[in-house]
Amino acid sequence: MSDTHLRATASVTTRSAPSDAGLPFPSVAGHVLLIGGYGAGNLGDEAILCGLLSAVPPTVSTLTVVSHDPAATVRDHTPDTPDGVVLRAISPTPSALLTHLRTVDAVVVGGGGIFSRYMGPYAAKLPLFALLVSALGIPLHWTAIGVYDSTPRRVVPLLRLALARSDSLTVRDAASLDTLTRWGVSNARLVDDPATWLSASPTHGRTVLAAAGVDPTRPVLAIAARRVVDSAANDRLFDAYRSVAMAYRARGWQLVYLPFCRHPTETVEQDQRVCVALAARCGGTVLTPSTAPDLLDTVAACDALVATRLHAMLFAHVAETPFVAVAYATKVQSLLDELGHADSGVSLTDVDGETLLAGLDRATASTTAGDGRGHDEYDRDEEVDAP
Repeated sequence: MSDTHLRATASVTTRSAPSDAGLPFPSVAGHVLLIGGYGAGNLGDEAILCGLLSAVPPTVSTLTVVSHDPAATVRDHTPDTPDGVVLRAISPTPSALLTHLRTVDAVVVGGGGIFSRYMGPYAAKLPLFALLVSALGIPLHWTAIGVYDSTPRRVVPLLRLALARSDSLTVRDAASLDTLTRWGVSNARLVDDPATWLSASPTHGRTVLAAAGVDPTRPVLAIAARRVVDSAANDRLFDAYRSVAMAYRARGWQLVYLPFCRHPTETVEQDQRVCVALAARCGGTVLTPSTAPDLLDTVAACDALVATRLHAMLFAHVAETPFVAVAYATKVQSLLDELGHADSGVSLTDVDGETLLAGLDRATASTTAGDGRGHDEYDRDEEVDAP
């Protein structure tokens, strides 16, 4: 496994301990095709890919990742790839996919919350492609995926059939397991979200903050802002972000905004627009780390986080950064419950400036406005394991 994320410069490295669920990558060999939401500007998905790469078995000789930006995928993830494994990437075009089905020994789909109301046309085609894979006799594995009740009904029949015919099926949360049970799919097993296997370097994160003009010796509040599918909630959500930002700014905290997703076309996935608007209203700095490890390290260097991205919440969990999460979908509260943060969520229905501020204040109750998490704690030369 590459030690890319175990940075030698870190004075404290936080590491997520594996659960009893085990490694999320299936037992496969030879040339493997991996399909997910990669290369589309979502650093949460890139974190999933980092985690999956860390668990690729030595029996794999070549891993071809289906990516919306193949060049970036190879560039950014080659350091994460185990020695002896050749990493390649292809675009999700019908011709490229069908061509590779002639040469691959197995197909892995995952991970991430692929099937929900947030899914796009690309994900909607996956069940049909999976059925073709099975019909050709190629081993098919669904790995660490999310499948939720909000999945469009037109997708469910073929998806249910494709999942039932797979060689293995793992999901990343109890909500997905419950959904599949109701659908009559009984071959699923629960595993960790692959992003929770990553490690964070607060020291490197403080370097990122300092390079952006943020003083890492003073407390920093990060806001991972976004739009949601429920357009009626977006104004209320923006006002809640603004209220929290202004309250913490008045207490002497610095503000940074972290756009986890910068999709090239989908408005609801263009977090940078919300972050830039907040910075214009409230002050602060918009940070745009280009890789998932850099973003994770940045979260680790912050003293508190408002998370409206699932993987912002997971990064805070891995990094042990106090946080409050907006539960904008079933998957958010499901994973909060499983990770021991059941009280850290504010439902999208209830979110406003008061509820979000109260949630963040609870998370930061053990800190002081002038000291953040206590910056002298980073002088220890030791490694801290996340619970």
